[in-house]
Amino acid sequence: MTDVTTMTLTEFYLARIAEREAVARAAEQTWESDRDGGWWIGCEDETQAHFALNDPTRVLAECAAQRAIVALAATITDMAGEIRGEWPHPHVAVIDGDLILRALALPYADREGYDEAWRL
Repeated sequence: MTDVTTMTLTEFYLARIAEREAVARAAEQTWESDRDGGWWIGCEDETQAHFALNDPTRVLAECAAQRAIVALAATITDMAGEIRGEWPHPHVAVIDGDLILRALALPYADREGYDEAWRL
């Protein structure tokens, strides 16, 4: 495992995704057995909506989507590096995938290993 003090932004964010996945996978069995008559059915509508939005199946799908975004961001970063070498107008910004990852990592700014230099 990578030491949190030496993690790259990508490693840091992928570790947060892995944490969410682990919690969702651990909750899957209980969630499935409680879905149609579980303890949360008597909760207020807002609470039920919160639980529905955090259904382990949905969380796992979000984690898969976030991993895809990380991969796309890496591709964009690689392409941006190539384009910068050929770009005729240096004052025009080229999108960098690192900005995408920095935005995605913001909700985890309070976590150990977050580097304030990543903040947008």
